[in-house]
Amino acid sequence: MNLSSSISVNSNYTRSINIERDVDSVSVIESYIPTSRALSTIKKIQNTFNEQDMPRAWGLIGPYGSGKSSFAVFLSHLFAKQELPSSQTALKVLSNSDEQLQKAFKKYNEGLGHCNVLITGSPEPLSQKVLTSLVNAVEDYWPKNQKNPDSIKKLKTLSEKKSISISDIINSIKTLQSSIAMIKGKGLVIIIDELGKFLEYEARHQEINDIYLLQALAELAYVNHAAQLSLIVLQHQSFEQYAKGLDETAKNEWIKIQGRFETIPFLESSEQTLQVVSNAIEHHKSLDYKKITPNLKKIVRTLYKSKALPSTLDQKSAEDLFKECYPLHPISALLLPLLCQKIFI
Repeated sequence: MNLSSSISVNSNYTRSINIERDVDSVSVIESYIPTSRALSTIKKIQNTFNEQDMPRAWGLIGPYGSGKSSFAVFLSHLFAKQELPSSQTALKVLSNSDEQLQKAFKKYNEGLGHCNVLITGSPEPLSQKVLTSLVNAVEDYWPKNQKNPDSIKKLKTLSEKKSISISDIINSIKTLQSSIAMIKGKGLVIIIDELGKFLEYEARHQEINDIYLLQALAELAYVNHAAQLSLIVLQHQSFEQYAKGLDETAKNEWIKIQGRFETIPFLESSEQTLQVVSNAIEHHKSLDYKKITPNLKKIVRTLYKSKALPSTLDQKSAEDLFKECYPLHPISALLLPLLCQKIFI
């Protein structure tokens, strides 16, 4: 049996996701698998709908390859205008996993939805990147039949300045929120992926003090508004880990700022990871399962008796899952998630 003619890999699962580059990719949304961790995180966010003063700043922490960026792209389309094909696809995918959650998002986000600001971390000042991304996102979001408000002009003017204060940025965002509310938009969502790159830059250029912008944004997200601000940051490690080399006072300040965010460990169970792997591996009709099954059952039976399978898997479920993960050996498949968690941090 020639493996190359019987098996292929879905490229949507092999390449790294960039939230700015892939935000309009319907294929990325179609192939997304809402895992139990993703669904619980979406539920946390949904619980803030229609509430008044409460925290709406979340920090997702997980190793490289844990699916944070894919989740961010998927989440942004749940918040976006529902008329967009990508948003309709995201709602359909969510409905297949949790129909009640899908209905809640669809009801809450009807009409113009939210203005999504997606930012990918880079070694530069966070404040400048936030402003530039805000301008681009609002211009894309604003209805063509509506005149651009003065708040967009003010954002553009502010983004062109060399020196920008945090209070100026926050005030401009408040003004933008009011403009969004005036056209019956639902709110503003800021998602920052690879936040660690901004934090590393900040640690090397302490005079910038952009770390306090994160604090100010998190505090603004707490305050109730007709066009609510929600803030999601994605990182590999806690703020404290990026603060290496700073003095104790600065480290403590960074830790306090992390406390403004509800931390969500974004790490899937072995079974959930293998579900994604099984979807990435595509078996063609030429693959003869009859040659695989007897030996696979024998291996799974041994693993089951040795209590080496994930606690959520029974013997039959494990057989079905490992069959879909072929040509990975069941032992290799079990070790793969653990090894990835240890290596890709």
